[in-house]
Amino acid sequence: MDKIQLKLQGVSDIYGKENIGVLMLCNLSETLGISILCPKLIKDEVGGRMRKTNLHSLHAIDVLLIYVDRDMLKDHYVLFKSIHNGKYIAELACDDCGEITYDMLGEEAVILAMAAGIPMYITRDLMAKQATPLLHGTGAMALPYNALTEDMLLDVMNTAVEREQYEMASMIRNELNARERADIDQDMESL
Repeated sequence: MDKIQLKLQGVSDIYGKENIGVLMLCNLSETLGISILCPKLIKDEVGGRMRKTNLHSLHAIDVLLIYVDRDMLKDHYVLFKSIHNGKYIAELACDDCGEITYDMLGEEAVILAMAAGIPMYITRDLMAKQATPLLHGTGAMALPYNALTEDMLLDVMNTAVEREQYEMASMIRNELNARERADIDQDMESL
């Protein structure tokens, strides 16, 4: 599988959304990045790990890693492989181990990679679909609509209508409709 290595670039808050944070990952050349929306608690956890300021407390992932031989994870990596309804899906993978992979949410994968000291990758296809250019000197990057949750999209769409930004509201409506069609198609396939 063709993949691109990622690194954690930073964490941020979303203005007006005090309970939501953003984890910003980028390629090693720091030209493209993805943004993972997550609960503020996870954003604060990742930020603390980046600054190495929360090492005094034992978190669940650290407790788990006490009982797992870290050498067992040396050939493993986190792979971001898809996005569904605004949530990145990743897996704990190993090319040479022949083991079963384990799916997890993107924000969980970031914490696991940090705690276990394993690299993070994204499939080349997903990077091409989701990545946005880094805005150098600002520490910011754009968020694609499909990386937002349905509730956030509705909020942004309503704000766009209030501000008479009808083209933006139309694009968001199209994203919401596409998600609804995908969910219906998935439900039909499961019958």
